[in-house]
Amino acid sequence: MNSHPLLWFLLSNKKTNAIILIVSSVAIFIVVMFVISLQYTAQVSILPSQANFAQGFGGKMDEIKKAAGLKSGPLTAQSQEMYQGILQSRRLLDSCIYKEFEINHKGKILKKRLVDFLEIEGENDREINEKTIKKLREDIIYIDIDPDNEILYLDVTTEYPELSAQLANFMVEKLNIIVKNQVQKEYREQYKYLQNRILEIEDSLQIVDREMQDFLEKNFDPNLPRFQVEKIRYLRNIEVQTSIYSEFRVQLELFIADNMINLSDIKILDRAIPPYRKSRPKRLLLLISFGIISLFVQTSVNGAILVYRRFRKNFTEMDIDAS
Repeated sequence: MNSHPLLWFLLSNKKTNAIILIVSSVAIFIVVMFVISLQYTAQVSILPSQANFAQGFGGKMDEIKKAAGLKSGPLTAQSQEMYQGILQSRRLLDSCIYKEFEINHKGKILKKRLVDFLEIEGENDREINEKTIKKLREDIIYIDIDPDNEILYLDVTTEYPELSAQLANFMVEKLNIIVKNQVQKEYREQYKYLQNRILEIEDSLQIVDREMQDFLEKNFDPNLPRFQVEKIRYLRNIEVQTSIYSEFRVQLELFIADNMINLSDIKILDRAIPPYRKSRPKRLLLLISFGIISLFVQTSVNGAILVYRRFRKNFTEMDIDAS
């Protein structure tokens, strides 16, 4: 036993250590099984717009352009990284904080704001907002992009399965609104401008055409020099307007072909549904981890007591020898 003083000390105090071990084990079991709240994760998966576009009409767009004699421009698809940034943005998260959700929890209907479900407290609204956004980003929201197919996965984890699903779906709805109102704003303005210019040129063509018809009806002698000059002027005007009209039509077709993907809604592969199984905590893993930590702490305390007693004994013996 002299070669293993710590083991000898543990065995000599086995009754006390056993009581401490039992008490700590019961405490760990109660905390893990009844105190630590269960967490449920709901998931939404979003298709990459470029891949989704390629599967439909957009997949044949290059062939259509070549057949029509159009030169394809660069495809600027909305990326999953852009979606990820928007989902984590303050603007989107701010819209979630005071959003009211209604869930059925253990037979009771709970209707509260997200900040109330999360039980965030603070001295003022600004502090509550900051704490809530921090909690959302660090503990509740997790975003992952599959590197193989670039599908975006949005995971939302809360104590309530229905709340997790509703919050995940609400975030995707807000993502779609932000993309349509902000990201797509420039594309829609360009599209509207091209459409308006085409309508204006069509009106101009109709006016010139009517003027030429009126002129031809009022001048019956095509051999007159004035008739020939006016006719050439009208024809040139029609030709110019037609060329402009054709060019704008080509630009509109190119714009639609290159930006159809950017003018579409967010494509959701799977909407979030309330999870039936908890995602965390892993109770068995926690029990084992806390058990190992408890044994380590108990052994360390025994070692510290042993060292202290030996030090005190040696110090006392030195005092006796000195006297």
